[in-house]
This record gives sequence, C-alpha cells and structure tokens, in this order.
Amino acid sequence: MWSKFSIKVQLIVSISLFILIIQISTLLIINNLQKIDIKNSTINEINTLKMSLNTDLIKVIFTPNADSFSDITHRLKAFNNVNGLILYNSNGKLIFKYKDIKNLKNQKEDLLNQVSIFTQSNLLIKKNLIIDNYEAGFILIDITLDDYTKKQEKVFYSLLTTLPILFILAILLSTFLSKNYTRKQE
Repeated sequence: MWSKFSIKVQLIVSISLFILIIQISTLLIINNLQKIDIKNSTINEINTLKMSLNTDLIKVIFTPNADSFSDITHRLKAFNNVNGLILYNSNGKLIFKYKDIKNLKNQKEDLLNQVSIFTQSNLLIKKNLIIDNYEAGFILIDITLDDYTKKQEKVFYSLLTTLPILFILAILLSTFLSKNYTRKQE
C-alpha cells in the first residue's frame, strides 16, 4: 500500500513522522529531567532547613522550653513549602510538631525504614540530628511539591503548545525537501 504513493508523498510523511517522534521524545525527556530537578531541589531545601535548624532542634531535645519552640516555629515559617515537621528524641519520643503532621504520622514506619518517600504532591523525609557523632534524635519533614509542580506543568504545557506549530513547520520542510529531491530525480 505504501508503494501506491509517490516518492514525494512518502518523503513528506516519513520526514514529518520522524520530526514528530523527535519532538515528542524531546518533550518526554525534558519532562523527566524536570521531575529529577524537582526531587533534587526539594532535597536541597530540606538539607538547608536541617542545617539552619540543627542546633536549635538539638537544644529543644535536651532542654525543651517555650522560647525554643517559639523560635523554631518562627524560623520554620520562612520555609513556605513545609507542610509539617515532627521532632523526635533518640528514644523515639515526640518532642515537637509543626503544622499538619497527618501524612508524617501515617507514613512514620515507612519513613523510619526508607528515609524518604516521594508522592505526586509531597516529599516525606527523615533526617537524623547528630551532634559530636551522637544521634540526638531525628525529624520527619513533609514538603509540598506544589510550587515545583506548577513550574513543571507550565513548561510542559508551553512545550506542548509549540508541538503543532513545529509539526506544521516539519510538514513544510519535508515538502520543500521532497520537491527538491524529486526534481533532482527527474
């Protein structure tokens, strides 16, 4: 059936499909790279949070008081993507909680075994609090991925909207190339 079409039509279809496959592959690769970037950015944010609060969290474990809790709460507000945080001492006793901890409580056992859980909209992670090679306790953190996901969707949809334009350009290019090729063959 393919041979019923002229070489010109065959070239147009072949080149257009080839370019379409390249476009879709590029879109999928960029989308996948963005997901990796989201994970890395979120983990970096959590590491920054932990480094920023490490000393204060350890102080709260050893000498809990209202001022320390207030200071930590105030500093956590600077991290907009934090949905919840739970501080435990080395014995696993809950010392402090911040915001919505429902996800963290539901996933606590998995987090203790896996260290991190990525969901579609959140990263749940466990970070140990260490002072002088002694594990003073740990925190469980729930970070929302909404800001990162919105950026990813924006890029994805902008690339997706350019797909038809690029496909039309591919058809025009393949038409031009096939005309030149068939002209030379005659």
